[in-house]
Amino acid sequence: MCGPLFKMIQMWMIHGDAHDIYGDFFVVEDVEEENVWVRKYKLNVEQIPLFLTYDTAYRVFLAGKTINFIRKSCADIEWTVPDSLKNPKVRSWGDMLLNPGILNEWISKVSEATNKRLISLLFDKYHFLEHCKNINRYLLSAQGNFHQHLMDLMYNALSKPTESIYK
Repeated sequence: MCGPLFKMIQMWMIHGDAHDIYGDFFVVEDVEEENVWVRKYKLNVEQIPLFLTYDTAYRVFLAGKTINFIRKSCADIEWTVPDSLKNPKVRSWGDMLLNPGILNEWISKVSEATNKRLISLLFDKYHFLEHCKNINRYLLSAQGNFHQHLMDLMYNALSKPTESIYK
C-alpha cells in the first residue's frame, strides 16, 4: 500500500523529482523557477505520512531540494547520488514499515552524500569562504576601505552648517 509513496521518496531523494501526478506527495513544487532554494519547493506538513516524523520528512525534503539546487543553481548536472545509495537495502517496501530504522538510516546516508557535494561545490568551486572574508573586509572595515570611502562621499554634506543638512 505504501509502495508508491516509498518510490516517490526514492525518486525525490535520488533524482530531485517526485513524479507526483495526483498531488499526494508531501513535497510540493511551485512554478517559480527563479529561486530554487527559497520558493521552488515547499513541504506540505499536512501530507506527511504518519509513519514519518516531521524531522525525517524534512530531511527527505532537503535532500531533493539540495539535488535540484546542485543541478540548477550550481550547474552541476553530471553529479548523482552514489550508486551504493540509490536503492535502500530492503527486500520489500513493507520491510520499511516494519523497521523504520532502515528507512531513517537510508535517508541519513543520502542526505549526507548530497550535503557533502553541496558543501564541496560551495567551498571549492565557488570559494564561499573567500567571498565571506572579502565581505568582512569591505563592510566591517577590516581594511578601512569602506569607512574611508564613506567619509569621502559624505565630506561635502558634512562640511555644511547643520541647519542646511537637517530640515
